Amino acid sequence: MKRLVFNLSKLLLFSLLIFLPLKSMAKKYSVGVKGGTLGFGVELNKSLNPSLDLRLGFSHIEAKISSFKIGSIEYNVDARADSINAVLDWYPKQNKHLFISGGLLLGNDHIDPQPTPDFVFRGIKIGQALDRFEVKTTLDYGDIAPYLGVGYSSKKDKNKGWYYTLELGLAYLGKAEAGFEIIDKSTGKIPVGLPQEEIDNELKKIEDKLEDYKIWPVVSLSWVYQF
Repeated sequence: MKRLVFNLSKLLLFSLLIFLPLKSMAKKYSVGVKGGTLGFGVELNKSLNPSLDLRLGFSHIEAKISSFKIGSIEYNVDARADSINAVLDWYPKQNKHLFISGGLLLGNDHIDPQPTPDFVFRGIKIGQALDRFEVKTTLDYGDIAPYLGVGYSSKKDKNKGWYYTLELGLAYLGKAEAGFEIIDKSTGKIPVGLPQEEIDNELKKIEDKLEDYKIWPVVSLSWVYQF
């Protein structure tokens, strides 16, 4: 969390250093709302020149996933994430509609996997005795994700008013940090009959599964007003 606060502070400082001097360089700016695979949020767009725009935005998403298998165990997962994007949009042909985007996503995610009630691990009916056993599965991605995308904007360069943008891209989340523990609450230790080797093997399976989730597809539709 401290790392995230530090990164967000750097982004806010960067925004001030960029936007304040640009006040005299470019008159056009726009604000809008957006929705997509990063959730719902708001965005500020500043035109730097006819070919280049700077966008800063914030998004929030929450999701509940039932019976999602990670490793050899099925979980009910509660997840939420907040993200800030700092992106440059380049229009290869000035004043046209197609653009290429590149930048960073700074985020804070919370992923809470809870084993389903019928959870049995190596013959021990843990899911049916959660009053006795505690299962801790943790998944944590880094705070910074590089982003690359392409998009279409319906805006007309010199006109004030409403326009929309559609964007497709990929955010590289990197490798998640994972943890896995099963504790007997009465002893504070691994349950009798469950060797540490089995815990380590399950953690390895979780880490292998997460290799499939290093990249997050970004689909976004925005409704924007240009001043």
